[in-house]
Parts: sequence; structure tokens; C-alpha cells
Amino acid sequence: MDDCLQRLIDKIDTDGSLKNLTPSDCISKLIRFRLDMQAPYISTWPQALSIQVSACPFPVRGSGICEL
Repeated sequence: MDDCLQRLIDKIDTDGSLKNLTPSDCISKLIRFRLDMQAPYISTWPQALSIQVSACPFPVRGSGICEL
């Protein structure tokens, strides 16, 4: 996670065109940067999401508080 954040920070620092954009366009471009960084992992997203949904840090009591 820290590596990903550092790569995004480096990308922001090296891209001089961000300073000339409107705030809306700047945010759009930053979101695009972040999504492009996640693209190589798209094939494993279903597995990652299923792990997140099935993992519950709380003990189940009553009517199953971990169910979505």
C-alpha cells in the first residue's frame, strides 16, 4: 500500500501539467492515474472482494452481524 501511494506521489510530482488544470480536471486526472495503477490487478478483483466480504473481525451473535 505504501509503495502504491509513493508511486502516485512520484507521478504527481513529475507531471507538471497538473498545475495548469482546473481543480475539477486535476481531480479527474489524479483519479485516472490511480485507476491506471490498479488495472494490472483487475483479473483478481473478484477473489479479493470475496475475501473481504467473507472475512469478519467480529464474533457472530444473534442474527449474524457479518452478513451483507
